[in-house]
Amino acid sequence: MSLPFDSKKLRHFIPLSEISPDNFNELVKNISVKTLPAGKTLFNRGDQDSFTYYLLNGELELIDADENKSTLTSKSKQCRFPLEHHIPRQDRKSTRL
Repeated sequence: MSLPFDSKKLRHFIPLSEISPDNFNELVKNISVKTLPAGKTLFNRGDQDSFTYYLLNGELELIDADENKSTLTSKSKQCRFPLEHHIPRQDRKSTRL
């Protein structure tokens, strides 16, 4: 599901905070905000998509290549950066309750 969003809040995220106003406005035209139910996998290790994901609200379970689990919350400083910038994806990310 795609939802409306306040584009000004996106300036909090890196590298979106660093791009010119013209480039930012062009980028905003192509942004889609999605809400995922608990337990839904956002992407798996090895996936090769061309999307950049940021966590706007909630929690994600991170599972690395060694099957180590950790939790990421939208309030953490780490969430100012894309969730995974490597292609293919190196970790699995799933929504939490």
